[in-house]
Amino acid sequence: MIYIFTRYGRIGASSRIRTLQYFDDLKIDYLKRFTFNSLINNEQLLFKYKYKKYQFISILVSYLKRLILLLKIKSKDLIYIEKELYPYLPFFLEYFFLYKKNYILNYDDAVFDYYESHKNIFIRYILSKKHKSLIKNSSLTICGNLFLANYAKNAGCKNIKILPSVINMKRYQYKKVVTNNKEPIICWIGSSATIVYLKEIEKPLQEIAKKNKFVLKIIGVNDYKINGVNIMTKKWREDTEIDELINSDIGIMPLFNNRFSQGKCSYKLIQYMGVGLPVVASKIGENINTIKHGVNGYLAGNQNDWIKYLNFLINDPNLREKFGSKGKEIVKDKYSLQNTKETYFSFFDNQNLK
Repeated sequence: MIYIFTRYGRIGASSRIRTLQYFDDLKIDYLKRFTFNSLINNEQLLFKYKYKKYQFISILVSYLKRLILLLKIKSKDLIYIEKELYPYLPFFLEYFFLYKKNYILNYDDAVFDYYESHKNIFIRYILSKKHKSLIKNSSLTICGNLFLANYAKNAGCKNIKILPSVINMKRYQYKKVVTNNKEPIICWIGSSATIVYLKEIEKPLQEIAKKNKFVLKIIGVNDYKINGVNIMTKKWREDTEIDELINSDIGIMPLFNNRFSQGKCSYKLIQYMGVGLPVVASKIGENINTIKHGVNGYLAGNQNDWIKYLNFLINDPNLREKFGSKGKEIVKDKYSLQNTKETYFSFFDNQNLK
């Protein structure tokens, strides 16, 4: 049996992208090999954003349910873990269940930095070495980019594979055309946990709005305002996100210049490019590899760059179409589930484990 331990259910982006989408079209007979457990289910995740104070009991129950499942695992079984089994619990408690077992880790973020850079000295002391220990003792660590792979290598992992975050091109078969929007729509997709990155470019957006008309569409956050900027907010739903993206003109991905951002897998950019949007993103981390500057989008190194490059795209529909077409080609070649699915399932074969 192969046990799949994700952090979230379907609406959690990292779990859906890095794990769950790979199982969408599998035959029932093959699925019988797997047992799935999400630590925080869809209802809990929605509840978390609304009523953060009342999460403790619900999360405690989830921790106990995972504990019961872990106790059933036999030495011959394989364990697959998204990042860690139990956030905020020390390594030795997790390793009690993992000792002398084959387990695979999957990282798409520099989550280790959260513990290693935490303001609370107690958390740093107890948890700063947790991910290094988990990685060192893993049978295989799957990393979304080279930055994460280098961290795994420095942690002592002997078996590392790089697998980018990807989209299912069957869902992205729309043919992108230049929209009829009178005011170009600049799109950002994310959640209330990541909306903070937009603060990085609030001033550039305000400067652009003084001379150019545009709409900033925010998908995944219900209420957000920037003085002087025309903002449209949309609820995120898996069945409507592509329609919302395709009815936009430019995709953006601002980031802070810090260690955590270095570990991000540029999934927003891949989504934008998948529907044929030109992109502008911070010149940080994996963004540098995802964007071919001046071919499918622009890399912004400072706030003046954001103003300059967004102005280029706002005022030139032909440039938007050209960049969008190039971006879609890049996604088909490098960031599609269809191209990575076979590799993903090969990770569960014995020959790929130490």
